[in-house]
Amino acid sequence: GLGAFGINLASQIQSTRIGLETMLGSAENAKSLMKEVTAFAKKTPFNRLELFDYAKQLTGAGIAQKDMIGTLNKLGNVASAFNAPLQNIITNYGEIRAGNRAMTRDIREFSNKGIPMWEKLAEKMGITVAELQRGIDTQKIKVDFEDIDTILTQMTSKGGLAFDVMAKKSKTFDGALSNIQDTFESVMLKFMGVDDKRGWIF
Repeated sequence: GLGAFGINLASQIQSTRIGLETMLGSAENAKSLMKEVTAFAKKTPFNRLELFDYAKQLTGAGIAQKDMIGTLNKLGNVASAFNAPLQNIITNYGEIRAGNRAMTRDIREFSNKGIPMWEKLAEKMGITVAELQRGIDTQKIKVDFEDIDTILTQMTSKGGLAFDVMAKKSKTFDGALSNIQDTFESVMLKFMGVDDKRGWIF
């Protein structure tokens, strides 16, 4: 019933907060980030629970707290523009960030989602896609995290393929449904006496 749902929801959020406390070094940092993500979620087609998980995943990969909302915004726009699962984009991006290098399989992950990463990287380097692929395979060309991040930033900047797509999708039926879900969850938590004023969750 609703009671069990509320308890499970509170448990999920508290678990995320505890994990972020460990990663960020303090309860205050964890609460601050979760509040930022909650506010950010209202402007996206994604619900806050999944964004909490993504923030935790990106924190583990080395993304700084001050860069978190910008990173979620960038990756969310890319996922929305190419109708790709945000979870996959986050995982791939995080793995590249953690290793500070993109291998063929990492770039292929973007390509398989319809994201023209090969083409954009080759264009940036002034070579063909075939030359880029051959160079990576023979280890004569190294693609760093910064190279990948630069391409994604360009795609999501004004005039780019993925500029502001997430905001537009948040106004669609699915996006509105996600925000309604967040609102319902907030009401449910407050009804149980679990909210930011009491400090039990945030």
